[in-house]
Formats: sequence, C-alpha cells, structure tokens
Amino acid sequence: MEPLRLRLVGPLVLERGGRDRSASAIGSRKARTLLALLGCARGRLLTVDRIVAALWPGDPPARPAENVATLVSRIRAGSGPGVVLGGRAGYRLGDEVSTDLHEAALLLGQAESRLGSSPAAARVAAGQALELLLAGPLLAGEPEAGWVVAARAEQAETVRRARRVLAGAALATGAPAVARDVAADALAADPYDEEACRALMRAYDSLGEPVRALAAYESLRAVLAGDLGVDPAAATRALHVAILRGTPAVAAPPPPAGLAGRDRELTLLAQAWEDTAAGRGAVLLISGEAGIGKTRLADELARRAAVTGRVLATRCYEAERSLFLQPVVEALTRLLPGLPADRVRDAAGDRAPALAALVPEAADLLGAAAAERGSPDVQRRRAYDAVVTFLTRLARDEALLVTVDDLQNAGIATVELLHYLARRVRDARVLVVATVRDGEGDRALATLAPVARGVALEPLDTAAIRRLAEAAGQAGHAEAIERRTRGHTLFVVESLRALAAGDPGVPESLRAGVLARVRRAGVQAEELLRAAAVLGPSFAPGTAAGLLGVAEAEAARRCERLLRTRLTVVAGRAYEFANDLVQEVLYGSLPEPTRIAYHRRAADLLSEHPEAVARHAAAAGDDRRSARAWLAAGTCAAQRYAMADAEALYDRAIEAAARIGDAELLGRGHLARGRVRETSFGFGEALADHTAAVRIGRETGDRRLQMDALYELGGPSWAGIGRPVEEGAAHVRDGLRLAEQLGDRGAEARLLGWLTVLDCNRLDFGDAFRHGRRAREAALASGDEQALLAAWDARKTTHAYLGQVTELSAVLAEMEPRVRRAGDLRLLQWCVFESAFPHLAAGRWDDAEALVRRAITINRRSGYTGYTAWYVAHLGWIARLAGRHRDALAHGRDAARMESHAWFAAAVQAMYATTLLEAGRAAA
Repeated sequence: MEPLRLRLVGPLVLERGGRDRSASAIGSRKARTLLALLGCARGRLLTVDRIVAALWPGDPPARPAENVATLVSRIRAGSGPGVVLGGRAGYRLGDEVSTDLHEAALLLGQAESRLGSSPAAARVAAGQALELLLAGPLLAGEPEAGWVVAARAEQAETVRRARRVLAGAALATGAPAVARDVAADALAADPYDEEACRALMRAYDSLGEPVRALAAYESLRAVLAGDLGVDPAAATRALHVAILRGTPAVAAPPPPAGLAGRDRELTLLAQAWEDTAAGRGAVLLISGEAGIGKTRLADELARRAAVTGRVLATRCYEAERSLFLQPVVEALTRLLPGLPADRVRDAAGDRAPALAALVPEAADLLGAAAAERGSPDVQRRRAYDAVVTFLTRLARDEALLVTVDDLQNAGIATVELLHYLARRVRDARVLVVATVRDGEGDRALATLAPVARGVALEPLDTAAIRRLAEAAGQAGHAEAIERRTRGHTLFVVESLRALAAGDPGVPESLRAGVLARVRRAGVQAEELLRAAAVLGPSFAPGTAAGLLGVAEAEAARRCERLLRTRLTVVAGRAYEFANDLVQEVLYGSLPEPTRIAYHRRAADLLSEHPEAVARHAAAAGDDRRSARAWLAAGTCAAQRYAMADAEALYDRAIEAAARIGDAELLGRGHLARGRVRETSFGFGEALADHTAAVRIGRETGDRRLQMDALYELGGPSWAGIGRPVEEGAAHVRDGLRLAEQLGDRGAEARLLGWLTVLDCNRLDFGDAFRHGRRAREAALASGDEQALLAAWDARKTTHAYLGQVTELSAVLAEMEPRVRRAGDLRLLQWCVFESAFPHLAAGRWDDAEALVRRAITINRRSGYTGYTAWYVAHLGWIARLAGRHRDALAHGRDAARMESHAWFAAAVQAMYATTLLEAGRAAA
C-alpha cells in the first residue's frame, strides 16, 4: 500500500503515492472537518465527545457517536481502512498517514538541536520546515472554531521558532541577506518580536547598512512605546548602542541565561544520559524550591537527548492525583499513536492486555484482549510491570529519556511506579528525570531516595548572578539583585525582566514587578490571566472562557495573543503560566469575593473531574460540595486500583463532612473508606469505619446506609481478625431485614449469600440450604449479575462443605463460565480450587493436585494472598493421601509459615500436624 500524506496547510488534500485527492473527493464537509481535526491532533486519539463538540458545536445530533462512526466509515471507504483508526473510545489518524504539520515539527526539532553544532544543517532543516508551514493558510476555508484557532496559534508559534532558527543559522553561515528577509517576515508577523528585530539589525549591520539597522530599532521602539508603554529589552538596547559605536554586531549568542551557574548539574545529567545510552539506566530526582530552575534544567537535558535518542515528557497535575498513573497514561497516549504498530506490539509483548487496560485508547493499536480483573494490588503490579517492560523494550533500539515534571503533585501510584522502574532499568537504556519541590514533595523524595539519585539545586552564586545581569545589560544592579533575591533563580530572572521593561532599579516588590508586566499586556489579557490563575498553573481556553462568560473562540484568541507577552506558554493540551510566580501573584491579587466566585464557577465547569471540583469547592468554602466531590474522586481512584490515593481522598471527604456536621456524607465516607481498607487487608481499621457508618445510619434513620454498613461489618473483616462468626452473622441478619424493608432484592441476595457462607462455617447446613435458596430467588428477581454470582457462590460453598461432589460439580459447571465472563478472579480461584473435590473423592490425586495448582496460580494473579496458605495446605493433604510424605511435609511446612485469614489459620496448622503424625514425627 502506497503511503498517505495529509496536507493541512492550504486547501485540505490527501495524497497517495504523489497523487492528490482534493477536499471534495474526500467526502462531505463534516468528513473533511473530521479528517482535518484528526490531522491537527498529530496522531493523538481524540474522544468521541471532543469530535462531536468540534463537528456540531452547541447543536449535536440525537445520536452523535453513531454519526461520527458513519463519517469514519465513509472516509475509510473512500480513502482506505487505515486512514482512521479507533472505535467507541475515540479516533486518530492511522499509522500510514503523515501530515505536513508533523513533518515540519520534525524538521524544526532537528534544526533547533543542530543550530549550535551544525548551523548549515540547521539552516536547511529550518528552511524546509518553513516551506511546509507557509504553503498557505492553515485549514483554509474552515470557520474560526475554537480548535481551528488553537491549531493556527500553534502553527504561528512554530513559524516564529523556525524563522528564529533560520535567521540565526543564516547569520552564522555568512548569509546575512537571507537572515534579513527571514527576520523582516517575522517582524511583519509580530511587530513586538524583539528577537526578530535583533536578527534584522544584525543582518543589516553585516550587509554594511547600519542606518537601516538603526531604523529597525527606532520602529520597534515606537511600536512598543505606543502600544505597550515600554522600552525595548536590555539586549535590544545594547545591540543598538553597539551599532552606533561601530562595534561588530554579529556574535555567537550567549548560552541560555536560565542555565547560568548550573554547569555542575548539567555535567552530571549529561553523564547520566551517556551511561543510559550505554545500557546503564537510572532515575534522577532534581529537587529544590519553587522557581529554582528544576524544569529548565530538565528541559535542557531533553533538548540535548533528543539529538541521539527519544524523549517522552509528562507532568503531574494536583487535580489529577486520584487518577491512576495519569501522567504515565497521558504520556503513553501521546507516544503510542506515533509509533509503528508492529513496534508497539513487539515492545508490549505479553503485557499488551495490561497496557491496554491502562491506556484503553491504545487497545486497537496493541491488538490486545481485555485483561482479567484481579485485586487492586495485582492490578497495580500488572500496570507497573507492563509500563516498565514496554519502556525497556522500546529503548533497545533507541535510548529513552522520560521527564516527569512536578512530581510533588503525583499520586502515590505514580511514585510507586518510579520506585519499581528504578530497580529494573539499571541494565536498560532508560533514564527517568523527575523534578520535585522541596517541602511539598518530601514524601516522594523519601520513597525514592533508596533507589534514585538526587540532584539538589541551590540558589545561584555571585558569579552566576553577575553573568546574568551582564547579559541583560544590568551589570550595575547585580549586587542589589543578589541581596534582594538571595540567588533564587526565578526571582533573579524576574527582577532582570522588570528592569529591562523599564522599571527603575530593582523593583521594591517582585509582586509589583509581575503585576506591572501583566497590566502592560492589556485589559483583556489581564482579565483572562486573573481568571486563569484560579484554575492553577495550567488552564484550557474553554475553561477560562466559561469563567469569563465569553465565547471559547474569543478566549482562544486572547490566549494566542498572550503568547507574545511571554507570561504564558503552550503546554501540549493547554496553556501554562510561564512560571509559578506569575500564577501565584495573580491569584493573591484577586479580591476575595471575586476569587470565591471564580472557584464556584470553576467547580461547575469541571464537573466531570471530581477532584478538581472538590478543590475548587473547598477553596470557595463550600464544604458540603467538596465532601461529595472528594467522595466521587475517591471512588474514581478505587475503580482504577489506586487504593492509597482513594483512602487519602476519602479522608478529605470525611474531614469536610465533619466540619459541617453532614451525617449522610460522613456515613458514606466511612463506608467507602472501610471498603478500601478491607481490600488492603486493614481489617481492624475497616471495622472501625463500618461501625461508625452503622452508628451514623441508625442516628439519622438512613436504612440503606445501615444495610450496606452491616453487610460490610459482618463480612471478611470481622472474621479476618478472629471475631466470633455468630456475632458477624447477627450483623448480616440485621442488614437482611433492612434490605427486605427497602425491597432491594439485589442487596437481599448478596446478604443471604454471605449468610449462607457463615452458616457453613458454623456447620449449620439446614440454615445454609434455606438461605441459599432464598439468595437464588432474590438474585433471579433482581436480574443483577453480581447478585446471581453471590447466590451461586452460596450454593457452591454449601455443597463443598457437605462433600456433595455430584451437586458441587453441577453448580460449578454453571457458575464457572459466568465468573470467567465477569473476570472476577476472587471467585474464580475458589471455583477452580473446589473443582478438585470430586477428583479427591474418586482418588484421582494427580487431577486434584493440578486443579489446586491452577487455583494457586489464579490466586497469585488475584492478589488475595490471605487464601494462599489454605491452598498450599491442601497440596500437602493431597500428597499425604497419595503416599508422598516428603512432598506433604514440605507443603505443610510452607503453608504453616504463611500469613493467613483467621478462618484458615487453625485448619492449616491442623493439616500439617496430621501429616507430621502420620509420618511418625509427632515430636516435631
């Protein structure tokens, strides 16, 4: 199949083998818009909701997902099945399709990385990138929707970068005429672009036309003064003076100012990358206070590493802490679509199902079947293993650098993954560099300290501050800047920027300096920035639009214009403040009533992200709403197996509910936290939560809360710490009475099912049969599959206890396929284990042993380790019955040494003792 190429610059064109297919040949206008939207996503998977919002803004059809699927089918029919990939989870461009935007971005990356070492090569690459980018207007003919505005803003920024590189490379290779033309074009596109003006001045000076150079400076000065009320930057003024004096204006650009004083750290990072390329990977933690230069240092390493390897960058967001491995998920979601399918599947190997469970959007690309569900602990371990295995295999052909910014915002699972990865990349070509704030990230630092190497950033020394001041033309202020900033990198840079912008001397207050820069950006920009500051360090135009009550397209245009001020930067899916100081100062400057109103509105706008809702509601002082949102966020975390994070979120919910005395929320919080603690085998703490939930339910008359809590109170936690079974059964019977009063047949079936298990434990088989029959009747009436499984489990347990192998076999034949379809490993292990009993009854020892071993394998996958000793003890029992006393003793000894659920501990010891007696070792 000939490769496909999508041209987005100019009229939309799809090429195959050099032959063009015009827009009209691609399909309907909606189909063309869909293809353009996917092309601008550069291989990222777009959800159906996002596609619908772009195709039918404000007026979606009755069945939007089906309409999108129809459009995709028509595109595939007309252009080939591989043009668009995906399904219900979303769609992306196929691997066989390239775009002119993607090609330009690759060329520009090459140009930027080679500018210092090979300016001639950089000039060629930058020229080719510009040729692609300037072939016409991006998405010609498309209306100015929000996504189109954002795409054009990204194109404009890419053009600006390409012109900067091309002008610099042309000057460095003795082609000032080329530099002049390119810089003039850049300045025409953005009259405030001082870099372009300086390049133009140097080009004119090199051509022997200093008068034109001085005229370019005067034009810039007039524009800045008239529009923004500021003077040119110090570097521009210094160049102006040099040309006036006849000093050569063309000189090698100084090293990036933000890296002054970081030679030692850069050397250490560069050596770590060299070691990684040689197969000695590591995890490095760059730590320091906010604004000290951690991210800038990591970015510099990434820039260098991109020349010889692959770079994967991600960031941790505070509002996404509850989402399991979200920074990793986001990075992989961006990475996978850009790789050939065969390479992805080769690197994933047998971990593809676990990787697909973590990144559902990549399931088609991975060609993976759904993974079995296990305990939260096992799901976490599978995810960790899948990620690490994939990354280390991917790095076999090309060394891989993974940068993780703002690790202090990471959930516990992300930190655990880095710990797991650090122990497994020492012989791999993978280097992980994470940035973390002192204080806020102490927990992450402590967790990773045994396996990671630290790079602690200290304040800049006197020499570094002097070099920065000299480069900014403010050498006379170096001492004062050091005294006021104490060498804090961000404060030094902000002070120099304030001076360059015309503030007299060192600003009396850095806050005042930042606010002055914001005011100079204009009234509309200031309004947007202040609103965006409420959203945090990053923000999406759509959310900012909602806060301000303006159209998303208008907010997108404002965001685009803000890029010129350098107060914000593009960060993948969103915009970010150029540094934390800007966001913090703006947030602090908002009047409290305005701030509260913005937080309330943000909570409304971000309703699909419960943790963000909780934080905004808490900031607005709405504890009731924040408690509900913390509960929802905890549930999201628990569903994604991030149990430690879920428990922390439930803690926040309980605290908020307690502050306002909301008994309902308090009870639900205790119930939810108890379930999480029970899953992690924290039986004592779980019982305390369930007891509190029962008490609250009784005090408030909330029968459903009482019912749910009584079921949990009489469940595995009660028996798990050795409490009397009869007392636990009493709780379950109380819960059953409430279920009957409420008419909840599904809950009734689950309670009766567990009561049946307790009856069997007490050897009360008359009640066990009665309760089992009632459980089945209630489950069938409810139509709830989980209730049906609980009823089947009750019957199975009764027949197993009684040794009724014929009846047990019949139940298992019906139950096991249902359990497998549900993917419930907790129940599946018992089905397989108890399938051994008919073979035991018939003396088929080998068949019975094989099934018990299969149950142990499933048990290890499931993570319910409290049952393992029981299974291993039965291997000993089978070996003893078969006359293999040596094996029986070994299994019995192993089982006796294992930790076990209280129900099984005594029986495990008794089975081992029986083997010892039969083997003639009673003294043991």
